[in-house]
Amino acid sequence: MNANALTKPSTNSPMASLREQSASALKAAIHSPHDPGATLKRVNAVLGLYFDPDNDPETKAAMRQEFVLALASYPDWAVQRAFDAWVKTGQRRPTPGEIVILVGREMKPMTDELARREREEADRRDHRPEITPEQMELSRVRAELARLRNVPVSPDETRRGLSISKP
Repeated sequence: MNANALTKPSTNSPMASLREQSASALKAAIHSPHDPGATLKRVNAVLGLYFDPDNDPETKAAMRQEFVLALASYPDWAVQRAFDAWVKTGQRRPTPGEIVILVGREMKPMTDELARREREEADRRDHRPEITPEQMELSRVRAELARLRNVPVSPDETRRGLSISKP
């Protein structure tokens, strides 16, 4: 699945669909490419909706470039959705920082899902039983004895240090 399929806003339940996605698909969406040309085009369109102060052309171009620079490290889909969200508010002209905040909100469900998965994996690692060095040595010796006698030992018996089972 490509990053574009994850970022389409047509899903009824985005949280449910994010939980169904692989971690690699989520990471691909978060790290998908940024298109400065698309950002500049969208900046021009959105700023054109609002009052345009009487600035010289160089100043206007520099103002638009500030948006492109501020949004350069974010995926294009999140930038476009952030502009969509701003336009829906019907407020004044946005600043680059305000759009960056909205980009973060657009990406938050994905980053939260990845963080949830990492916490669950850490919890699973933390709840594995500890094996003492003595238990490891005992298991090693029993496994070696079983090998020499050609008696199978289950991995569970080896881990717990139980007696050797006979065939």
